[in-house]
Amino acid sequence: MLCTLLLALSIVQAPAATDTRLPLAVLYAGAPGTEREIDWLAFLRANFATVDAVSLRDLTARSAHGYDVVVADWSWRYADLDAPDVLDLGAGALGYSLSEPIPTPIVMVGGIGGEMDRKTKLRGL
Repeated sequence: MLCTLLLALSIVQAPAATDTRLPLAVLYAGAPGTEREIDWLAFLRANFATVDAVSLRDLTARSAHGYDVVVADWSWRYADLDAPDVLDLGAGALGYSLSEPIPTPIVMVGGIGGEMDRKTKLRGL
């Protein structure tokens, strides 16, 4: 009888860990390959069910389609304007703007948020 009980207990598996991540799909649009992007993605993947990344240069309504929220970010921008991480989309070193409206909610982080706000007239939202 004891052997049967021990055998039964050894077969019973511990309950599977519950996934505590929020059931949201997040698109991170930032500076690919930077330490900042790596840290953000680690944070987002630990907290949200689906997380993907694109370069901020490639953020469009199409790339954002199917996501619940977009996190728009870029690396530090003002210490050295000649640094390779300065975003230049042809509108000047500090002139980022979306090429089209994006219906997905956007969380704008850091300096790029201010630029997106100024260029896309999102103030007051």
